[in-house]
Amino acid sequence: MSLKLRKIYRFLRSGSPHTRDYLAYKKFLTESSHYYKTSYFNLTIDLELAWTRARRGDGITTNEESLEKSHRARTVLPTLLELSEKYQLPITFAVIAHVALSDCATHDKSAPFKPYWAKSDWYDLDPHSNLELNQDYYGADLLTEIKNSSINHEIASHGFTHVDLGDSETTRVVAQFEIGQSEEILRKINEDLSTFIFPNNNVAYVDLLKEFGFTTYRVKQNQEIKKDSLGLYQFPNGLWISPQAFSNQDLVYLIDKGVSRKQLINFWCHLFEFDSPREFTSFFEPIFSHIESQREQGIIEVHTMKDIVRKVNE
Repeated sequence: MSLKLRKIYRFLRSGSPHTRDYLAYKKFLTESSHYYKTSYFNLTIDLELAWTRARRGDGITTNEESLEKSHRARTVLPTLLELSEKYQLPITFAVIAHVALSDCATHDKSAPFKPYWAKSDWYDLDPHSNLELNQDYYGADLLTEIKNSSINHEIASHGFTHVDLGDSETTRVVAQFEIGQSEEILRKINEDLSTFIFPNNNVAYVDLLKEFGFTTYRVKQNQEIKKDSLGLYQFPNGLWISPQAFSNQDLVYLIDKGVSRKQLINFWCHLFEFDSPREFTSFFEPIFSHIESQREQGIIEVHTMKDIVRKVNE
């Protein structure tokens, strides 16, 4: 279904062409009592390749779907990096740590994890192979491209294999393995590793984040940046974006609303949501161009999550 038809369908059902999440985020940006010294913009990309699988009720994402998503993500990433350099726009990459590997020889053996909604152990998906033989589960080459960019992007953790840490079946042992392995692998790539993005935005086992040296995590709700009871910074959820849900002009409108109120505008998405580099460029270039014009006016700053937290607390 095209975006136009989706909007017509939503309007007939709810009286608005926009999703509930869009309307809620608009309300937050325009009515929040908290504001910053200036407006900030962050874009987070969840980089998962074939580790996109997740629980679907009492089932799980199929391997075929995950592989298709991996192929699209690999195809689109170079275009994202080109656009980010063109518009000098740093990105927060929430990376599945297994994606950062070139082979399986460098990670520990997993703990058993067989939730009732999965047909087999979660970690049976691991091919125990290498990048040369399997580019769907290994992406060390992609991390090299990100690190070699002229833009200082942030590498954040999205867990080791995308286990939902907030799922009722996820034990502390599994959570410790997922967080610990991701920290060990990703800190070799980013010695300033500080940010954790929970799979499915399900916040759990936050004490383990502190144990492994993380200082910031994204929460499920929208709020000001603030510390939790453990002293870790909570970053607002923002808005998941996709060309199937919004037009770029819908998002430009939200950016303008946020700028007028000196708010943090936080968007996040997956690269697999775009069918081709051309679709990605068509969607994002007007957004990046608009942000560039606002930055030239001195009314917005564009940073990664880590740098926004630092600036807010200077």
